[in-house]
Amino acid sequence: MTLWFYRLIKRFFILLIEYYRVLRFLSRMIKGSQIRAARAMLGWSQQDLADKALLSETAVLKLETERADTRTSTILKVRKSLEEAGIDFITRTDGAVGVLLKPAGK
Repeated sequence: MTLWFYRLIKRFFILLIEYYRVLRFLSRMIKGSQIRAARAMLGWSQQDLADKALLSETAVLKLETERADTRTSTILKVRKSLEEAGIDFITRTDGAVGVLLKPAGK
């Protein structure tokens, strides 16, 4: 194989690793307190969220209490489930965090 092909493959893997790092960073941006607040706004229990995100209740508990290094895929599942229910996660530049509930149908 030629040198340009090896360079192309190397570049592909560098981009793939960078993409994973960005996803990991973005998924970590939500805090346990935001997840608890979002559940409260929706009237969901931990089990309700676990069911919607296809996770165990223990995984949701660990994520909310921030006692364990939770996998990126778990955080992304929780975030997606809550966002599909109308939650917006807010992180300000001064470090303040919060959640908003969008009006139904928007």
